[in-house]
Amino acid sequence: MPELQADSVAKASISLPTHLYRLLHNDGVYGPVPAVRVAIVGGGLAGLSAAVEVVKRGGSVVLIEKTARLGGNSAKASSGMNAANSTPQLLMGIEDDLDDFKSDTIKSGKGKSLKELVDVLVEHSADAVNFLQGHGIDLSNIVQLGGHSHPRTHRSRSDGKAMNIGWRIMSTLIKYMEAQPSESVQILKNAQATSLIVNDAQHVVGVNVTVTQKGESGDNIREEMQLFVDAVVLATGGYSADREGLLKEYVPEIRNLATTNGPFATGDGVKIAKEIGAGLMHMDQVQLHPTGFVDPKDPANPTKFLAPESLRGCGGILLNQKGERFVNELTTRDAATKAIMSECDRLPLEIVKRAGGKINGVEVVEGNVENNDNLPISAYMLMTEEGIDKFDRTIAKFYIGKGFIQRFENATEFCKAFALPEDVVVDVLENYGKQREDPYGKTVFPVLFSPHAPLYALIVTPSLHYTMGGLKFSQSGQILRDNGEPIVGLFGAGEVTGMHVFVFTLSGLVPTEYTALPLIQRYSPSKSCAVLRFALPSKDHVLGLLCGQYLAVRAQPRTPSEQPIVQFYSPLTPADEFGFFEVVIKHHQAAPGSMPDRMMSLPIGGTLEFAGPLGGFTYEPNMYEKVGMIAGGTGIAPMMQIIRTVIRHPADNTHLSLLYGNAVEDEILCKEELMYIAETRENVRVHMFLEQPPQRWTMGRGYITEEAIKERMPAPGTNSRIVMCGPATMIKVMKETLHRLGYADHQLYIFNETAIEDATAQS
Repeated sequence: MPELQADSVAKASISLPTHLYRLLHNDGVYGPVPAVRVAIVGGGLAGLSAAVEVVKRGGSVVLIEKTARLGGNSAKASSGMNAANSTPQLLMGIEDDLDDFKSDTIKSGKGKSLKELVDVLVEHSADAVNFLQGHGIDLSNIVQLGGHSHPRTHRSRSDGKAMNIGWRIMSTLIKYMEAQPSESVQILKNAQATSLIVNDAQHVVGVNVTVTQKGESGDNIREEMQLFVDAVVLATGGYSADREGLLKEYVPEIRNLATTNGPFATGDGVKIAKEIGAGLMHMDQVQLHPTGFVDPKDPANPTKFLAPESLRGCGGILLNQKGERFVNELTTRDAATKAIMSECDRLPLEIVKRAGGKINGVEVVEGNVENNDNLPISAYMLMTEEGIDKFDRTIAKFYIGKGFIQRFENATEFCKAFALPEDVVVDVLENYGKQREDPYGKTVFPVLFSPHAPLYALIVTPSLHYTMGGLKFSQSGQILRDNGEPIVGLFGAGEVTGMHVFVFTLSGLVPTEYTALPLIQRYSPSKSCAVLRFALPSKDHVLGLLCGQYLAVRAQPRTPSEQPIVQFYSPLTPADEFGFFEVVIKHHQAAPGSMPDRMMSLPIGGTLEFAGPLGGFTYEPNMYEKVGMIAGGTGIAPMMQIIRTVIRHPADNTHLSLLYGNAVEDEILCKEELMYIAETRENVRVHMFLEQPPQRWTMGRGYITEEAIKERMPAPGTNSRIVMCGPATMIKVMKETLHRLGYADHQLYIFNETAIEDATAQS
C-alpha cells in the first residue's frame, strides 16, 4: 500500500479545535501549533473550522472527504448561527445575556446538557461570529427563533442571491482552504477513511484511506493509502441517513422517517473509532426537526429539504388538517415535533392529486392509490408578505420555484386548495396576536395576519435532522474510551461526538431543589473514614459539576425526634465520571444523629438527597500556571478532584503543589494514589504532615508550617491560586499565615467559608 508523505508519529496528544473554538479555548493553546501534520476526516463546517485553525497556527492539514465536494450537511444549514453579546447584536441595540442563552440551552436540552460544555458554547459564541466575520461573512441579520428568549440567530442580509447561510459560510471557507499552498493543505475527495492506525501503545498515528477515481474507461479505480500523521480529527458528522446500520441498531422505531441529511451521513467516524475501543454515548438520541419540506409532487420521498426554522422565526404559523393552530411556533424543536405528530394527520391524497404528484413513482389519479398510508404526517405553515420579506424573498423564490411554497391571494383560495374549513382558518388569522393571552403561550408575534391579504403556504413534516449521540469525548475534544481514558492522537469535531446529550448536574440537579439518589457501596480507606458511592440515574449520566464545586447533602429524620440536616461535600470522583459519584466522610467519634452517623447507618439502596452545584471556585485546564492546595483530613476531596482533572487532560500543564495534614497515618486518604501521582507526574508535588507521625515517617511532622508554605506553595502572583479545605481552626491559621506572606484574599479560595455561606442560604 503506498504511503502519503509520513511525518513523525505522535508522542503526545495535540490539542486541536473541535467545534470552532472549543478545543483551543479549553486547552489554552493560543500560540502557534508546532510543525504538526493533522488528518481531518470530513469536509463540513466542523472539519473546515479545525483545518483553518491548524493552518493559521503553522500546521499542515490533509482533509479527507468521502464525496466529490466539500460542504456536507453544513452546506444545507438555512436558519443561522446563535450567539449572545455579539458585535452585530450590540450595533442593533439587541439586549441579550449569556446567562439567558445558557438557560435557554439547558432548558431545551431537558437536563441533558453538560454545564461545562454549555458554558464554553455560550461564552465563545460571539467569538464564533467574529471568526466567520473575519472571513468576510455577513451575520448582521438577526432574528428570534424557537426556544430563545432574545433575538440571537445570526444570518446574512439578502444580497439578491438565493444562497442559504450554510452554503455562504461553507463556500467562503472552502475558497480559503483551496487558496492555501499545497505544503499546508492537501485535499482528498472521494476518499473514504476505512480505519484508524494505532501503534503498540494504542495511540492513533494515522488513518487508512480508500480513494476512488474514474479511470479512462469510466470505471471506478480504487487506491488504498496509509496516511501517517501527528493527530487525527474525526469530523464525519452523524448517522441520520444510516437506516440499515446505526439507526436500525439503536433507534429502529424512527429509522424510516424522512431525513434532511445527505446519503453521506452514515456514522463513519463513530464506526472506525469504535473499532479501536472508543466509547459511545446516547446513540439512541436523535433530533427530529419539525419542519422538513413536503413536496406535493413527490411527498413520499424519504429525503427532505429543510424548511428553515427562520420561517417560523419570521412569522410563520402552523395549522393542522382542521385549520386550527395547535402549538407555539417558537417553541423548541422537540415540542413542535411532538405537537405535529399528535395533532396532525397524514397528508391528504387530494393535495397530491391537485399537484399532479406521484407516490413512490405511482401517479395519484382515481383508483391508482387506495390510501395515504405512505404519506407523511404533515402540518401546514402560513406566511405573510411581510414575513417573506423578513425571511429573504430571494431564497423564498427559490423554494417557490421548487414547488415547496405556494402563493394564494387570500384565505379563501388557500382553504379551497387545502380543503380546510374557511370559517375556522379566518377566525385563526383574525385573532392571532390580538388576544390578551395566546392559547399556546406565544409572546412574540413577528407579523400579524389578515384573511384578505396574500398568503404563502407550505407543507412540512418532522424529519430526522441530526444525531445527538456519538463518541465520548473530553472538554478538550479528545476521544475517550469507555473508562474515560483519552485515546492519544484522536479528536472529535461536531456531530460525530456525543456533545449534544451530556447530563447536566444529576439530570436536573439545581442549587435550590433536592434529588434523592441511592447508596450502592460503602468502604473504609482508613479506620476513621468511609467512602460512600451513590448511583446516578443511569450508567450514561455524569455528575456534571465543574471541578472545584461541591454538593449539598440532606438527610431526612429517621425518628420523630430528629430534624432534617444539611452538610456539604466535594465529590472524590471527577465531574465526568459515568454512572456514579463518591463522597468521603470522617465517622470516628461521630455524634448520634449527625450527618456522618446517618451516612454510616444508611443501608445499601437507601437514599440521601442532593442539591448543587455549589461553590464559587471552578477549575478549567490551564486556568492558572500554578495552583497550591492546603488540605486537612477529609478536606482532601476537592483537591483530589483538581488533581484527577489535571492528570486526565494531558494538555493541562498546570503545576500543582499539595500540603496535606492529618493527625495519624491511618487517617490519610488516597495516600497510595497521591504518592504514585507525585512520583510519575512532573507537575504534581505532594508533601504530607502528621501530628503523631511514626518513627519511620520522612515527611512533615506536626502542623503545616509557614516554612513549608514558603517552600512549597506558589508565590503570590496573578497567575497562581491557593485553595484550602479542612477543619475551621486549621483554615483560620493557614489564612493568617498566607496573609503574612503577602497573599491577598482574591488569591485564596476556602471551600469551608463558601459552604458556611451556602448553608445559611439553604436553611
